Amino acid sequence: FVISFALVSHFHLQDSQFANYLRGLDPRQRSTNQIDMAEFEKLFLRASELKRKYDELKASTSGKGDISIRSADSADLDNKGADSSSLSDLVIGMAKDLDPKNLAVFGKSLRQVSKAKVVLFVNNPIPERHKIISKSCQLELIPFDSTTMGFSVDMNKFHPSTSRWPLIHKYLSDHGTKYNRIWMLDVRDTYFQSDPFEFMSPTDKNLNVFQGVESMKISQCGWNSAWVSDCFGKEILNSIGNNPIICSGVTSGFREAVITYTSYMSGLILSSKEELDLANNMILSKIMKASIFPSCERNGVDQGIHNVLIHSNVLPNVKIWQQSTSPVANMQSKLAIIRNQVVYNKAGEKVAVVHQYDRNSDLQKYLFEKYVDWMDTSDLQSEWDLEPSCTEFQYKQDLDMFKGMCDLKTVGGATSAVTCCSSCEAVEECKAFTFASGLCYLKSCSSSMSHKYHAIPGVV
Repeated sequence: FVISFALVSHFHLQDSQFANYLRGLDPRQRSTNQIDMAEFEKLFLRASELKRKYDELKASTSGKGDISIRSADSADLDNKGADSSSLSDLVIGMAKDLDPKNLAVFGKSLRQVSKAKVVLFVNNPIPERHKIISKSCQLELIPFDSTTMGFSVDMNKFHPSTSRWPLIHKYLSDHGTKYNRIWMLDVRDTYFQSDPFEFMSPTDKNLNVFQGVESMKISQCGWNSAWVSDCFGKEILNSIGNNPIICSGVTSGFREAVITYTSYMSGLILSSKEELDLANNMILSKIMKASIFPSCERNGVDQGIHNVLIHSNVLPNVKIWQQSTSPVANMQSKLAIIRNQVVYNKAGEKVAVVHQYDRNSDLQKYLFEKYVDWMDTSDLQSEWDLEPSCTEFQYKQDLDMFKGMCDLKTVGGATSAVTCCSSCEAVEECKAFTFASGLCYLKSCSSSMSHKYHAIPGVV
């Protein structure tokens, strides 16, 4: 048995020794308070939990020899063929073009409840603030350029919500034997309230998927129906259209189920027959034949693939969670209950994972105030001054620049006007922008103004 022990990693401690060790740390029992109380509380709670787990292991192995205790850094196990108890949990996702505030909420909230391995795909080069956050939260950031990774298509042209699936599948194909339970999540708008792996029983082998908006079926939703019909045609849409909408931004499961799922997602996105077992799956073969990828690619179409695979029953061991009892709250569904900034499902249970928190402005404000420690997020000027890409812009409150004129594109997911600076900088023709309601309206001109309430523009 191997146990990772944070405070005492290289030597055995008897119960009395451990108690004395903790008493030695406790500033309340020392003549001088040399330890920061907040840091002490974290260490004390972590050590107490590890001690409890150590005692449980010791009791369960009574008469079977001693338990070896060593640090996590020294434990480099070969997981091939290992039983599930020796494998790690994994959280994996896409963080390309991600606002560092969203990364801080994701990473810091997860580290309060889980020690899982975290792998995120990011821009190359990695932004400096992302490096700082990843170091403090122990996140592995993988900068990527899909043109050098051997894929059959140039995924740099794909929206990150699409390109994440081949990247995730490639990572799991190369490293999947190290992991047992896996979460694939939208990093931009997800945070954690408790351990997201706790509900996943070791005896289950499910792929867990979670309903989104439950007030309509796929065929009744303009977005979801178009994502299916535009990529797979009307026949496929008609075959699954009367089913509930399943959100592609939150999916979890055990290794075998997850790798099968990601191989199908990746295979359809890349139009790669090699990743799909077409000969032994007539339904999957029909889906592949109907697909017109990559010509239909755009933001959101991965949810179309997700729903086609789930509702066509080509994936084994799929468990569909309804929002009323789900460990995940998809806030877009408007079914979650919020009390004192804690999110519950309709059964009154605190959910482990909150997805789409940006749909609730008060909740997002609370999370930024809690987890973003390098700026005052309530002060636009403070945030503006800290963002290098904003130095070439000046901003005006409550003005819509060039309404109906010189529109380039609209970029979603913005947490403030500052987010739009980098979005505009990334587009060569962009000279100005307007920020409103989480959207950046990029413009190709830089003069003439008209009034619009609650818009915050930037002008070169």
